[in-house]
Amino acid sequence: MNLPMEPAPAAPTRTLLSVRQRFNVGFDAEIEGYDRPWDHLIFRTPALLPGYHWREDLLRDVLLWWYSGDRALKLIGETGTGKTELIKQFCAALNLPLLMTTASPRTEACQLIGGMVPSQEGIVYRDAILGIAARSGVTLLIDEYNVMDPGEATGLNAFLEGDPYTIPETGETLVPHPDFRIVVTQNPKSAGYRGRNAQDMANDDRFVDLVVPYMQADAECLLVQERILSVGAQLPSPPSRAAAGQMARTFVAFANEVRKRFMGVNDDAGALPCTMSTRTLLRWVTWTMGAAQLLPTGQSAAHFALRRVLTNRQSPEVAEALHQVLTASTGEKEVQP
Repeated sequence: MNLPMEPAPAAPTRTLLSVRQRFNVGFDAEIEGYDRPWDHLIFRTPALLPGYHWREDLLRDVLLWWYSGDRALKLIGETGTGKTELIKQFCAALNLPLLMTTASPRTEACQLIGGMVPSQEGIVYRDAILGIAARSGVTLLIDEYNVMDPGEATGLNAFLEGDPYTIPETGETLVPHPDFRIVVTQNPKSAGYRGRNAQDMANDDRFVDLVVPYMQADAECLLVQERILSVGAQLPSPPSRAAAGQMARTFVAFANEVRKRFMGVNDDAGALPCTMSTRTLLRWVTWTMGAAQLLPTGQSAAHFALRRVLTNRQSPEVAEALHQVLTASTGEKEVQP
């Protein structure tokens, strides 16, 4: 017996949303989004991250780009400044669908746009992730954009302006949907990052560029404080909010000292070839608090955790320099077991 098939759920409905309500910021405007998240077979709305901290200056820039009608946005910043999460949470707040991919030195334009593939009907043309986004009116996020070969990136120029693109294999002219946007992220072309390319000027000129710095110390301290309180709630003796605030300031001060010494930001002979991202900072906080419960008396939890989240992947000389900075910042010496 053939059972009746349930009808496919209707697509989310466009609606006007309040910027103040959706992003919990101090200014307001109306922006078009959807009444609920997308859960399409191919593209979905990213998950909303509870407690995400919106930096109002960055949100204003993204909103201005969104309102402007420009198709392409480039987010430039050090590792772990929150470039990718910024766009994911922007889409999450407005219930916008998002497609994501990561570039590599071997990424070719045709791999992003589409190509001929075998099927039951023979060899047919299929859109790849960029073709799908352009045809469907979805935002596409490409991480690590400037590791792509400049010649391949130039092959995307028509899409960066929303211009029609003629598919060589079929002769079809693909006209990007009016809602199609493309966002790319990249690290600076500085000494601390390998394999980053200077893209062609014509390609660069099609983007609006937005620099995403690390959070201000006060804001990052609040973020770290909340992590300390969250982890501490699971421990036998949770820290008070005041104690968590003092701990947060110590953690953030060390992170900012490492960032100041990062190669490309600091040109001194002793510049470090690594930095500390916000995600590494939060991981270090979590590991430090856990280690404090498990290590023998007299062994530094902060040094122990730092090795696990950052310094074990550095050269011995760089690792030693980082632990010296930590000792100078906290007064704690590393005691090897």
